[in-house]
Amino acid sequence: MSESNNEGKVFDPFEVWRGMRNAGMDAWAKTMTEAVNTDEYAKASGALLDAYLTASIPLRELLEKAMSQALRQMNMPTRDDVISLAERMTQVEMRLDDMDAKLDGLSRQPSESAHAEASAAEPLHAEALPAEPPHAEPLHAEPPPAELLQEKPPQVGPPPVEPPRVEPSPEKPPTRKATRKEAKEQ
Repeated sequence: MSESNNEGKVFDPFEVWRGMRNAGMDAWAKTMTEAVNTDEYAKASGALLDAYLTASIPLRELLEKAMSQALRQMNMPTRDDVISLAERMTQVEMRLDDMDAKLDGLSRQPSESAHAEASAAEPLHAEALPAEPPHAEPLHAEPPPAELLQEKPPQVGPPPVEPPRVEPSPEKPPTRKATRKEAKEQ
């Protein structure tokens, strides 16, 4: 009878090992969870992170300087140049939006009153329209009012910074080697 119970189950030599491993992992997980949730651990990890960040500041500054110099030598924009350009573009967009809003306000005032007068004067009928449109004379744009040209929007953020100018090095242009024929002639 004992043989019939053993025949259904295959002996696994690693089953005991798996059980011990799972029990050990559960015990370690419980212990680590309790240790991590203490104030002492939070203080220790905070101090370690603070020390790391304090020590990495000089290295980060050194890397930024080196990268900036390398990019300037290759005539490529640095991070500061790109940020400055983005700020300038934002300022230009804001100024254009302001000017567009003012021009819309100025153009709506006269056109609304003229449109109201024209619609009240006489209704348009299909028979009243000419067969061919008259040739329109070119419109001459009036200059914007002086108040639009003199107003400046408020400045947002730090003042724009001119990107550094890279002067070309005063090196001699590369010379080419004389051919054999030219060497003989000299």
